[in-house]
Amino acid sequence: MTQSSTFSQKKALNEINTLFSKGVSFDKEQKYEEALTCYDKILSMSFSSKDILRNKAFILFKLERYDDSLNCFEQILSSDPSDINALSNKITLLIKFKKYKEALSCCKKASSIDPSNQLLLATQAYILSELNEYEKALSYYNKLTAITPNDTELLNAKGLVFTNLFQYENALKTFNQ
Repeated sequence: MTQSSTFSQKKALNEINTLFSKGVSFDKEQKYEEALTCYDKILSMSFSSKDILRNKAFILFKLERYDDSLNCFEQILSSDPSDINALSNKITLLIKFKKYKEALSCCKKASSIDPSNQLLLATQAYILSELNEYEKALSYYNKLTAITPNDTELLNAKGLVFTNLFQYENALKTFNQ
């Protein structure tokens, strides 16, 4: 490696670090377009990393450019299908688009990677409720309330599932816990 190519690489890395820092700062200042410009410049330099794509995805989400945000998470997953954070964020976006079956599929994949993740269990229960699959949803809420029996949000969600199943006595018991 020649001295000039080493210098060029160091210069490029310094520029990437500077742009990344600026992007983070712009995000904190809620200057999302400027942050997006920084991340796009980094990506245009043929430098791609999960961190850059993830930050870009969050900025796009804040700008309500959900399809573009989803695309960034899918790019992360194409290089690392087991990235639990990217899967979780993809699930969030799919739910926002009311693509419940696809979101459920992603949840199952994420749960196979992180089976003890309570948020994923709760998300699956929620999605199943949205799909009117109340018995399945109830099984997830039962698992969750066994782990955290005093979680009022879970108990309310479980009570609503009982209501949808016309099990009003069980719903009242659950609501009153």
